[in-house]
Amino acid sequence: MASATAFVLIGSPHPNDNGIGPEWLLELWEGSVARWSVRNLRDGQSHASIEPSSPADIGSSLVHFISKLTSTESVEISVVVSALENSSVISHIDLLKSLRECDVHVLLPTYSRTFSSWSQSWNESLGGSQESNQ
Repeated sequence: MASATAFVLIGSPHPNDNGIGPEWLLELWEGSVARWSVRNLRDGQSHASIEPSSPADIGSSLVHFISKLTSTESVEISVVVSALENSSVISHIDLLKSLRECDVHVLLPTYSRTFSSWSQSWNESLGGSQESNQ
């Protein structure tokens, strides 16, 4: 079963400070295949679906989409990437450095707690270290 593992907001940055006026939302859905679901927040409609040809292309397909926006939009762009633990996009974060014309913010988990139906236990993670609580 696929689940969303990362979310990307793209929009206009605040001119003097941190902040974003979100215009696009991308969700990375992962399961048997990976897919970026693209939604235009101005009209709320689903805009497109981007299917990377392999897991190795997850980051490059995101950068390609953002690069296309920067070439067609006449305003500056801000990008905020929020990834859950074990999201494939985490291994592609370095590709975002190529977005020289954008503000870029990457948010990674510092704490998470999830329940595993298989083991019937809670798993906690704090800064990368994991504990299992029965």
